[in-house]
Amino acid sequence: MRPARLTPAEEHERAELLRRVRRFRNGRVSLDPAGRTVIVVDDGVATGGTARAACQVTRARGASRVVPAVPVGRRTRSQACVRSPMT
Repeated sequence: MRPARLTPAEEHERAELLRRVRRFRNGRVSLDPAGRTVIVVDDGVATGGTARAACQVTRARGASRVVPAVPVGRRTRSQACVRSPMT
């Protein structure tokens, strides 16, 4: 992707992200994870990338402990998040 086209693509993705946040939160405010144990559930782990990013963001927002939960997944993929130092 050429740098000149990066900004419109970025704007599109940010707009989509905000649309999804509004839809899934349905008017509820985001909870503050600071000082809490947080369970991050990813029900569609393929590579572990999304789960890992969610765990990292949750930890960066101050969670005292982050527990990744994967209901179904290949052993090597689900362990990708578990093996990362999240706590």
